[in-house]
Amino acid sequence: MPIYRFIVLTGLVLAFLYGDLINDAWGQQTNNVSPPPLSTPNVHSGVSELNIRALYLSSETSGTSSSEMTGAGLFGEFTRGMSDRTGFNLRLGILGLEMEQESPTFTGTKGTQESTTDGVMLFYGGNLLFELFEGEKKDAAGEVIKIGHGLTFFSGLNLNMMSMTADDFDLLLLTYEIPVGLVGQIALSNRIQIVPFVSVNFLLGGTGTIETDSTSTDIEIESQVIPSYGADIIIRPFRNAPNWKFSIGTVLQQVTANQSSGAGEDETDNTDNIMITFGLVYEQGQHYSETVFGPVLR
Repeated sequence: MPIYRFIVLTGLVLAFLYGDLINDAWGQQTNNVSPPPLSTPNVHSGVSELNIRALYLSSETSGTSSSEMTGAGLFGEFTRGMSDRTGFNLRLGILGLEMEQESPTFTGTKGTQESTTDGVMLFYGGNLLFELFEGEKKDAAGEVIKIGHGLTFFSGLNLNMMSMTADDFDLLLLTYEIPVGLVGQIALSNRIQIVPFVSVNFLLGGTGTIETDSTSTDIEIESQVIPSYGADIIIRPFRNAPNWKFSIGTVLQQVTANQSSGAGEDETDNTDNIMITFGLVYEQGQHYSETVFGPVLR
């Protein structure tokens, strides 16, 4: 294995395994949601791919306060190969949110208070892609003759914006993060592949504003590490159109953070995010062998 591949793989595995330890020292915020990791394992010169995914989110937080959040929306990706092993990816998504929260009262009385908020979250971002192990095999004419196993490294920048509205306040949050991850490809056949992925999202921080009828308060979001992992199942259903693909996937995100309690002691908040995605993918510029995949519709 070339040394640069070994360094990339070792660094990412260590960062993922020790993400919770980094969080204990670095982050103190929960209820963070990161966009799904990259789902494109193959990069070829001059080849473009458009991926439109429907997204469902279920999030649950327990600790100093408890909350349940659900959401649904759309997420789009555009990937372009700059060479046969490098490329870039642009991402845009929108997610409608509803959160029910139960938190302690701080008015001198014992007990908890319940609240329901609605909101929307926007995702913007981009990544650079470096294919470590090529997953698609080509013949001398440049046509794909076999879809095999592959592995791609990616990293970039995400900008996330969340707006929440309740009866007595409005909340606006803006966060930015650096994702670092791997996306692989396990080929079951030329028509069915499993695409596992793992990423560590380094939340660098952010800003926010809480507005009520009479006040406006600025807040600062501290740094944090959010690990994400999951897998997609990619299916090419059409023999004569292998550039059309369908996908279904699951994304898991786990966030652990320390919160300061009223007694001056730190307590732990745990947030689990589960995402389910359904995608339609179109590939432009790739040529498949008609001997292997069948005559291509034109």
